[in-house]
Amino acid sequence: MASSLRQAVHKNLECPVCLGFLKDPKILTCFHTFCKGCLETVLECHQDKQSISCPVCRESTPIPNGDIGKLPNVSTALASMIADVATQEKEHTNVKDGERSDCDVTLKRSCKCEEHSEGEEECFCVNCGKYICYRCGVVEHVQEGHKVNEAETHKSAVKTSVEELISKAEARKSDIEKHIACIAEQQDKCEMDEKQLHDNVNKAFENRVVELIERKEFLKSEGRQELKEIKTSLLGMDGTSCQQKTRIDTLCELVKNGLRGPLQNVALKAHNTLCEELEHLLKHAEPDQEGLRRMKEQREHIRFESNKGSTKNMLGYLRIKWTLVADIQIRASYTASSMNSLAASPNNTMSVGCHTGGIVTYSAHGEIEGTVLHNVKVRSFQYRSDGCYIVLNSQNKITLYTPKGKRLDLSFVTLSHEEGGNGSLTQNKDGNIFVSYRKRKQVQVYNAKGGQSIREINCDGYEPQQIFVMPTSNRILVKDSNTVRVVDSLAGTTLHSITKDDVNAFPCLGKDDTVLIAWVNQREGTVNISLYTSELKVTKAIIGHFKFPIPERHWYYLQTFKSGEIAFCTSDRLFIIRESSR
Repeated sequence: MASSLRQAVHKNLECPVCLGFLKDPKILTCFHTFCKGCLETVLECHQDKQSISCPVCRESTPIPNGDIGKLPNVSTALASMIADVATQEKEHTNVKDGERSDCDVTLKRSCKCEEHSEGEEECFCVNCGKYICYRCGVVEHVQEGHKVNEAETHKSAVKTSVEELISKAEARKSDIEKHIACIAEQQDKCEMDEKQLHDNVNKAFENRVVELIERKEFLKSEGRQELKEIKTSLLGMDGTSCQQKTRIDTLCELVKNGLRGPLQNVALKAHNTLCEELEHLLKHAEPDQEGLRRMKEQREHIRFESNKGSTKNMLGYLRIKWTLVADIQIRASYTASSMNSLAASPNNTMSVGCHTGGIVTYSAHGEIEGTVLHNVKVRSFQYRSDGCYIVLNSQNKITLYTPKGKRLDLSFVTLSHEEGGNGSLTQNKDGNIFVSYRKRKQVQVYNAKGGQSIREINCDGYEPQQIFVMPTSNRILVKDSNTVRVVDSLAGTTLHSITKDDVNAFPCLGKDDTVLIAWVNQREGTVNISLYTSELKVTKAIIGHFKFPIPERHWYYLQTFKSGEIAFCTSDRLFIIRESSR
């Protein structure tokens, strides 16, 4: 009986979490009592620190400010009794200090049945959730329909369940640790990325500073060169005018000397001669007002235009004097927007190839000089050195014609329009013909005598829209949207390139492998034309912000006459421009 009473007292004074005597006990709203430390541990596992679920019945208890210490305490008498029992139990079981749990003494349970002191706890009632003796199990619990297992079986099952749960917890903990390691790795990479970003920004800034300095020096040099020519002309005009003034002063003094005495005989003749020379000088020594006006006009036109709020032409651009020689509407002869190609002839004319049929030729002054191949739909064409036409038609077939339009008996095996897409054509100094295919992203090279292509140049992911062979090296100039490339015609590698945003690039060849590029702003209907080296380094601006009517079809071409004029062609207009400051 004493043992049963002692066991009952222990049961009501123990913490259901740590199974030890209650230490600093706190009462939840459901009246279940736990150690303060145990509740704090349980609360740590909650996301919401403002309430806690009872580990026994799951009822929620508010926790003011997440402080377990503010929960109600047990009565002083009960707390005193817990302390006394814990002390007695410690003395009774001789528990050493090192064997005690964090919540004071862990209870050593009796193995005797609560109802029958002589009975061992051999069974466990699942429904009641407690250990019982065999007699209680048979007489009471089984009769009431409860499920009764052997105590060892239950303990083994609980142990197995706990071990499985712990194993899952360890596995999950391992996953979380790996996740934490990944987070740490990403944090480190964030630091590295931030450093790399700062380095890249600094490098880009430094590069831009270098580019700005180069641009500044280029603009200053370009302005200096343009103004130098005007200053040279002004210096010549000044020298001529000073000479005229000096001669007038000298003759005036000589003429006035004749008033010092009577003029007769030889003196009279000499004086008359001096007066005639002065009259002649005054008649022809008029100031060159027209030349001065022209120099003034050219000087006033050379101005620096700042690009406020824009980085396209860093700092700005130099506006230089140029003259529009001709503005020709191609629709006068053919359907609007019919231009497909533009080529300079050996005899200093410029020809427009039309996709509706025909090649129309114009002089450097914009006068029409004739039309050939009226029924040939031209996609691209070039002149041979003997004046023959090399024509790529709308089906990508190459045909050669004499200057009078007679077809030559040569054939080439090319890709069809369906296979290769739109094509473009050019020729090198050896007579080999280069044909680009936008869809295939490839350039094929043909012998001048015809037949199959002799080699192929693969374009690395870009479309070769217009091509030009650079005459003094094994290189080709390729236009692709807003990018111009200098490509090795043997290896196919890009050696140099230049790109600008918000504009399209249309290049052509100048003298000695120099390159001209027309940067076309289709939305605004403006074009800037600059001269570049064969490495695509800018050397000077030629034409700035030339405005043109925006055509229906956005296709443009750029070429140069042998005499130096620039031909810029939209799909329906041909503009011939000449620099007038040189």
